[in-house]
Amino acid sequence: GQHIDVSMQETIVSVMEGAVVRWTVGQELMQPIGSHNTNESPMAAYCCKDGYIIIGTVGNEHFQRFCRAIGKPEWVDRPEYATKGKRWARKWEMQREIEEITVQYTVKEVGEMMDRERVANAPILNIQQVVEDPHLNERGYFVEVEHPIIGKAKIPGFAFKLSETPGTIERPSPLVGEHNEEVFRKYLGLGKEEIKRLKNEGAI
Repeated sequence: GQHIDVSMQETIVSVMEGAVVRWTVGQELMQPIGSHNTNESPMAAYCCKDGYIIIGTVGNEHFQRFCRAIGKPEWVDRPEYATKGKRWARKWEMQREIEEITVQYTVKEVGEMMDRERVANAPILNIQQVVEDPHLNERGYFVEVEHPIIGKAKIPGFAFKLSETPGTIERPSPLVGEHNEEVFRKYLGLGKEEIKRLKNEGAI
């Protein structure tokens, strides 16, 4: 076997490769661009009747499929949308035009429109939708535990599956001081009377 060292910070930076390279190669400091991608457009979150959906296109061929999906095939011939660079330069204007259409439909309906033309898309879920997500539940991601104060609680499970040592979550996080007496007895060698005396003195 081997030791696996995973950094949360490095994991996040790894998905910012576009902004990193713009700085390391061209000394360009990216400014806030909302949910837009650093290189492609349309690739962002778009408002629908009942929520938001992420739609992503890469290159001209994807953009052509997107235009058909959104019901605007004529956009392909617009000079300002002719290249990836031109589309990205007009990403905010494009977002307004796209949302004039998407707000008329639900997230599910827009997703189906994109699917028909094989355009990448995904709904932005609220927490209720995440907890009820069929895929996560089919994989057994959420675990139900019994909490001494709030009762039954559904909590996140392991974000990874190990074939030989899958691991389990059998109980919730302990209450403050819940295992103090066990620690005092097992690791400090304190007896019942000594623990009682320390409690009475306010030491523990």
